[in-house]
Amino acid sequence: MQAHLIHEWQTVLIVESGKAKKPTRKAFIEQEAWDVFLADYLRPEEPDMRACYRRTETMAKHYGWKIASFQTFQRRVVEEIPYEVILLKRKGANAVAKLVPALRRTVKDLLAGEWINGDGYQHNVFVKWHTCEIVRPKTWFWQDVRTREILGYRTSISENTDSIHHALMDVIFNYGIPNTITLDNTRAAANKAMTSGIANRYRFKHDELDPKGIMPILGIDVHFTSILYGEGHGQAKPIERAFGKGGIGEKVDKRPELAGFYMGKNVLEKPDNYNGGKAGVGHDVFLQALAAGIEEYNSQLKRETEMCRGELSFDQVWERDYHPTNIRQASPEQLRLLFLQAETVSIKQNGEFTLKAAGKLYGLTNVYWAQQLIGITDKKVVVRFDPDNLHGNTYVYDINGNFLAEAICRDAKGYGDTEAAREQSRLYKQIVKNA
Repeated sequence: MQAHLIHEWQTVLIVESGKAKKPTRKAFIEQEAWDVFLADYLRPEEPDMRACYRRTETMAKHYGWKIASFQTFQRRVVEEIPYEVILLKRKGANAVAKLVPALRRTVKDLLAGEWINGDGYQHNVFVKWHTCEIVRPKTWFWQDVRTREILGYRTSISENTDSIHHALMDVIFNYGIPNTITLDNTRAAANKAMTSGIANRYRFKHDELDPKGIMPILGIDVHFTSILYGEGHGQAKPIERAFGKGGIGEKVDKRPELAGFYMGKNVLEKPDNYNGGKAGVGHDVFLQALAAGIEEYNSQLKRETEMCRGELSFDQVWERDYHPTNIRQASPEQLRLLFLQAETVSIKQNGEFTLKAAGKLYGLTNVYWAQQLIGITDKKVVVRFDPDNLHGNTYVYDINGNFLAEAICRDAKGYGDTEAAREQSRLYKQIVKNA
C-alpha cells in the first residue's frame, strides 16, 4: 500500500479484494502433439474433435509425447484458435464470408417494373413430358424487384436460352421493357443470344462479329451476380427467396394435383409414396398446377417485405404501383427482334447471302437478297429470321444493330415460269435505272 496515499487505501483494498495471487498452471501438451491434433481437426472433412484426440493420443504413445486430457484440448482450441480460422479451415472461405451481415437495401426508390431479376428452379416432381420422357422440369422466373411479383415464367426440361428468352418476351409484351435486369452469369442465362455485347459478361469467347444480344439491343442494363469464393451469391437476387420455405416448392410441387409424383427436396426427405421416377404426372396437369401455384404465390396476403409491410400481397402492391408509363413500352420493331433468331453471315456485294440455320437439301441452300444491300461495304451482317418460316422475309442489320434492309428468299423457279421471268426483268431495269 506504500504506493498509495492513506485516503486511497480503502478503495484500493476493496478493488483488490478476492484477487488472490493464484499461479496460472496450464496442462502441458507437447508442441508436436498439438500440431498433429490441429492438422487433423482443421480439415474440410470436419472430423469429430474426439476422434482427432484419440488419433493424437495413439501417436503420442508411439512417439512418447506428453499430452493433456481431451477437455484441455477442447478448451485450448476455443481459447487459442480464432473462430474465423476454424470456420475457414473446416467449412471454407464462403462460410467465413457469410459472417458479414447481409447488405440491407431499400426498393422504395424503384418503380414497379423498372428492375427485374431472374433465376431457374428445378421442380421436385416427376413429369411425363410431351416427348414421353420422365423428367424433373426446370422453370425460369422473372420477378419484379420492388413488388416481388412474379411477372413471367417458362418451363422446360432444362434451363436453356429459349425458356429465358420466351419468359422475357412475355414480360415485355405484357408490361414493357425493364431498365435493369439482375441474373446469374451461368451458361444459359448469359448466353450470346441474350447478352452478347455486354462488357462485364464472362461467358463464352468474345467475338466482335457476334450479333448483339437482345438485352443490349433493347437498352437493358444487365447486372450479373458475383461468385463469392466459388459459390453463387444468393443474397443478390430476391427471387432466391421464392425458392425457399413456403415458396414455389410448397405452392407448386406439393399441390394435390401432383400427389404421388413428388420426390422430396433431397434423398433424406423422400415421401412414403416416392416412385423412383418410374411414372410422371401428365405434362398438361403439371402446367396447370404450375400456373395455379404461381397465382397463389403472388396473391398470398401479409407478405413481410418493405412494400407489403406485413399486410398486402405481391399482387396488391403490383396493382397499386405499376403503371405502363413507369417503363418503356416495346415498339413493333423491338417486338420483332424478340420473336426472331439471329445469325452473323457473310454478304456478297450484290446483296446476296445464305443462312446456315436454313441447312442444305440435296446440296442446295436458301439464298436471300435485298436490292438495298447492293454495293454494301460490310463483309458481315446480322440476319434475323423466323426459324419456322425460312422461306419468309428476313431482316438485315449491321454488327451494331442498325437496320439495313428486309431481304427475300430467292426460291428456285420452274424452267417455264414466265411470271418469275417478268419479275426478274423488272428488277434488272429498276436496278439499272437507279444506278
